Amino acid sequence: MTDQQKRPRRTLGAPPLWQRLTGGALAIAVLAIAALLTWNAIHETQDDIAERCLPALRERPAGDTSRPDECDGLTEENYTLLNLSVAIDESGVDDDLIGRDQVEVAWPVLP
Repeated sequence: MTDQQKRPRRTLGAPPLWQRLTGGALAIAVLAIAALLTWNAIHETQDDIAERCLPALRERPAGDTSRPDECDGLTEENYTLLNLSVAIDESGVDDDLIGRDQVEVAWPVLP
């Protein structure tokens, strides 16, 4: 009897269970990664919206309190903080209250 006669022939059929499970898990992982990458590509973050909103707030006429269209999608808290930051920058309050020497005393510059 030869070696070929001793070995059983493999018949065509379904692959073993471990191959079916591994293939399915791999397919699910690939789809999940693709979905995550797509979501990140189309989703606009609060930082992106704030970068677009800031110039619109600075170019707004004095006394105008309406919310610019560029700020749509920004949370109310973030819009308020950004609006407050622009108002402080334009008023010059931070320059009057804190002199350059006081800033260096509070945060010394390391050599």
